[in-house]
Amino acid sequence: MAEYYRHRGHKAKAEDFYCQAIDHAHTQRYLNDEAIATECAAEYYLSQYKKRYSSDLHHQVKIYVFEMGSRS
Repeated sequence: MAEYYRHRGHKAKAEDFYCQAIDHAHTQRYLNDEAIATECAAEYYLSQYKKRYSSDLHHQVKIYVFEMGSRS
């Protein structure tokens, strides 16, 4: 839904759904989904010129990828 609202120009709804997707994946311990949702959110915030927040999210994605590699 976040991508849907992003493409429709509804910023507040898109941000809310990105947060919901990340939180839900985290709660369910779906690390792959959490990484993907976080990456999508990071790209969204970068497109909105929110570099600092985007940078923090990209850093979090690197941590997820490292954790996924260590579980293999």
